[in-house]
Amino acid sequence: YVFPIETDQFCRMYIYNPQDLCLLESLPWFFRLGYDSIRIEASKEGPDYVKTVTTIYRQALEAIFHEVPVGWDKWKEQLKQLSPQGVTKGHYYRGVL
Repeated sequence: YVFPIETDQFCRMYIYNPQDLCLLESLPWFFRLGYDSIRIEASKEGPDYVKTVTTIYRQALEAIFHEVPVGWDKWKEQLKQLSPQGVTKGHYYRGVL
C-alpha cells in the first residue's frame, strides 16, 4: 500500500489510509451507545461522492432508528464502487491509533 502524506500550514503531518474507512455496519452499535451524530470526512472528495456517501449513511441511520430491515450489502457495494482502492475498517477494531 501507498499511504499518502500531507503537511498543513503549521507543519503538522497527516498520514492517510489509501482505502476509505467504512464503518457502515457499525452504525447499530454506535446508535445503541447513544451517539447522536457522525462525521463523514470527505473534504477532498467531489460533490457526487459526498452526496452518495451521505445518502447511504442517512438511509442506514433512518433504517436503524425506525427498526426496519437494512440493505447493508447493497449500501456497502455502492461504497466500494466509490473507492477504487477498496474500503476498510482500518485499525478501528484492532485497537491501533
